[in-house]
Amino acid sequence: LRFYLMSCPVMKGEDVNFSEKAVQDIASKIISRLDNVVTFYELYRDKSLEKDTESNSENTLDKWINARLSQLIDEVTRNMEMYDMSLATRPFDLFIEDLSTWYLRRSRERLKEGDKNAKITLYNVLKNTVKLLAPFAPFISESIWQKLKNESDTESIHLSDWPKSEEIDENVISEMEIVRHVVTLGLEARQKAGIKVRQPLKSLTVKSYLLKESDIDIIKDELNIKSVIYDESINSAVVLDTHITLELKKEGQYREFLRAIQDMRKEKGLNPNDVITLQIATNVEGQELINTWKDELMKIVGAKEVQIVENEGVEVKIDELLFVINMLK
Repeated sequence: LRFYLMSCPVMKGEDVNFSEKAVQDIASKIISRLDNVVTFYELYRDKSLEKDTESNSENTLDKWINARLSQLIDEVTRNMEMYDMSLATRPFDLFIEDLSTWYLRRSRERLKEGDKNAKITLYNVLKNTVKLLAPFAPFISESIWQKLKNESDTESIHLSDWPKSEEIDENVISEMEIVRHVVTLGLEARQKAGIKVRQPLKSLTVKSYLLKESDIDIIKDELNIKSVIYDESINSAVVLDTHITLELKKEGQYREFLRAIQDMRKEKGLNPNDVITLQIATNVEGQELINTWKDELMKIVGAKEVQIVENEGVEVKIDELLFVINMLK
């Protein structure tokens, strides 16, 4: 409510019709979304890394979110110094969306696997974000601060120093805009062709985009494709190869199977650290699928053992394959 009032025209002495929907949007798109990022960070937290105050990571995503943080600091600070609270609140929505739906989603596996740079980067970004948010949303900011602070920090966020921005790397921001644009075009092409993202595809051909290898890796991972090809002769900005070979189809079936297992973990209320035993009844083709990706499957779903059995369980149908799955903790 406070954030809403500080962001609306009433701060400039103008009339305003109170909007409950706008308050709810702030609660869901800013407050809850930020709190969810903090909750994920806590799952894989390493307090021994939290004394590092600077991230020197060369990872593209880390450099990008740090540049976006500097943009946020600059914009909020500049508008607060002009006593324009409605403009000062404006950049939070997009920044927290970038942090949650792009940076965290793209860095999830790095954080799970204990990547030092990813953890330091996310920790520092979260602490500086809530410092900026504190004048507008003092209670949630204080709550998050109490979760994140270490022994060298102030007792309350409201006693801490205002963040200072670093030099903004405009190049990395521009590069990421291109990457996200290519991904959007690729996803639109998938949707038009009626092909789910979990189904791997051979290639995406692009025109007029100069991309670094790290950018290409993000595109390949995000669009679930094997390669990116340059071709100036194509008629559109991107062209997706929609031909699905037998090998690609089997990999797509595996990814659908993997999603079903992960959904079962959530339904059972399991934590990421909970180790399970999988008991699976299936046909010959299903057994071949499991055997092909068994090691990766066990690692991703946290299974110590996969047993092929004749047993009752949850039926999962993937194309012509039938799996009956039982999960034991």
